[in-house]
Amino acid sequence: MQVEGQLTITRPADTVRAALNDPAVLQAILPSCTGVRQTGPGQFKATVTRKIGPLSLSVEPEIELVPQPDGRAALSFRAGNRIAGTVTSELMLRMDQTGQHTQLSWVGAVTASGLAQRMLAERAGRLAPLVLGLFNELKHKVEKAG
Repeated sequence: MQVEGQLTITRPADTVRAALNDPAVLQAILPSCTGVRQTGPGQFKATVTRKIGPLSLSVEPEIELVPQPDGRAALSFRAGNRIAGTVTSELMLRMDQTGQHTQLSWVGAVTASGLAQRMLAERAGRLAPLVLGLFNELKHKVEKAG
């Protein structure tokens, strides 16, 4: 499933990049996240617990932010377990700075397998707003801190 969008953050691009590499910010913007730890440069492991009906499922998504030579950044998110299946998101982020403002744009895909694939298909129309919501949370955290 393809996703794309953009928003303006009233902070410099370096501040936005730093926030994307801050485990506390990542924990705050990921729904149902109870912790994020850094495992390497630009690499993180999160703990997400979600209640689905009578089940409580925990997954440990791997998050990676890789700077690209052209100034963009590749953001990947991989999570899964035997019950829920897997979800993978690969987004290319672009941060264009004008003065003290950053235009953050993203384009990419979200794929899933197993139960997660069925749930994603049922909520296809809500995926783009969900991704926008994550980046709006990032915007809020960055602007509030600054």
